[in-house]
Amino acid sequence: HRMTAPRRLSTLAFGRRLAAQLDGGAKLAEVLERPQIPPILDVMDDNEGATFFLIGPVQAGKSAIGQIRVLRNHWVRPRPVLWYGLTGDFIKEFAVTKLNPLFDACSEMQAIITRGDGARTRNAKDAKILAGGGSHLLLSMATENDRTGKTGCDIYRDESHLMESGWMAQTSNRRANYPEEFTELDMSTGLIAGTDAAAGWARSNQLTWHCRCPE
Repeated sequence: HRMTAPRRLSTLAFGRRLAAQLDGGAKLAEVLERPQIPPILDVMDDNEGATFFLIGPVQAGKSAIGQIRVLRNHWVRPRPVLWYGLTGDFIKEFAVTKLNPLFDACSEMQAIITRGDGARTRNAKDAKILAGGGSHLLLSMATENDRTGKTGCDIYRDESHLMESGWMAQTSNRRANYPEEFTELDMSTGLIAGTDAAAGWARSNQLTWHCRCPE
């Protein structure tokens, strides 16, 4: 039987629980304690039917936020999720080195991963079927059918600033069946002038965290 997921479980609390289950979870725990991270997660928890755009340097936690968020949402409110990387090779490496280890370590995820027929576990690198109507697909932005032929509720795009014109709009269209409950999250290590990502950032409220000097 599936354990009951508390719908009000915060992403921060879920992330702390996940860090405790991980081998080497101290790094994730450290990211979650950075002062700019909890406010970001609180804003995401408080808003349904919203698009979020995270910009931060490498190893600053932007991808970790996305990964924790996607696992927490699978547990709290299972739904079809599309996670996009730039290429097939990129997304396969991401699955093996980053996301699948989180799925494997997380007891909440192991409780709900199925093949869709109740059998445990489908460990494909690019797809998982979850109890309660959820699914998780890792897709390539460079593949047209991945951008236009899949349907999801939550959309995650890694390194959006490197995506070609029109790609972000095509993937946003994939969540049209969920106009009030979707989550759309862009994660980038920078911006390039004239790109769709730069236009998306310009439409946001552009909250910026200025880190205090430790001295």
